Amino acid sequence: KGRPAYYTHSGSAGVTHRIGRVAVTATGTVDRTTYENGVTTTGAVYDLQDRNVTTYGGKLRGAYEVTPGLTPFVEVAADTRRYDDEIDNAGYRRSSLGASVKAGSTFEITRTLTGEASLGYGGRNYEDGRLANLTGALVDASLVWQASPLTKVTMKAASEFLETTTMGSSGAVSRRLTLDVAHDLLRNLTVTGSLGYSAAAYQGTGNVEQTASAGVKVDYKIDRNFLIRGSYNYERALSE
Repeated sequence: KGRPAYYTHSGSAGVTHRIGRVAVTATGTVDRTTYENGVTTTGAVYDLQDRNVTTYGGKLRGAYEVTPGLTPFVEVAADTRRYDDEIDNAGYRRSSLGASVKAGSTFEITRTLTGEASLGYGGRNYEDGRLANLTGALVDASLVWQASPLTKVTMKAASEFLETTTMGSSGAVSRRLTLDVAHDLLRNLTVTGSLGYSAAAYQGTGNVEQTASAGVKVDYKIDRNFLIRGSYNYERALSE
């Protein structure tokens, strides 16, 4: 009966070291996702605690500045996803190890039009031998247009591997497109509107889930180091 709520809490830390035109960046991340139980149309509670998962990851990027507007890079990443329940409700061990490699570049078309694009490949290996490895191409890109001193338009394309508890499926390869328009109403007040579309193809089932979203975000800058953010996002499944 409707989609149960879920919560994601994330943290990251990184450091960049520069030697001339070469820059090396190391980043560590932790993501925690928890689910509320579902309720069936008959009012029964459906246990979703087997979906609670924590992800620990790290990535290393090496970049070389060819010109001030062109910086090619290579990035490698690895992570481990550990479920609270070793075995889920369907009897699968879904904890996994993942790795990916990407190559791309940041670029500057004009002083007001910049971006980044990369192409790579990644995969996940699951503890349960009945779950096939999840692999796929990773295409990521962003284009930022500074339309005016007060308005910025950002378009992004992103790829990621999604988790699932669907019996017989390892997970999904998701592709997402987003458009953000940010406008400074005041020196310390910015409003951002966003639109998004994603399609996730679930391995082993043939199912493709399409989702559309819209949102608004308000940032109030207290000073140069701190800001307060409020946001609202609406998401709707187009197909399952």
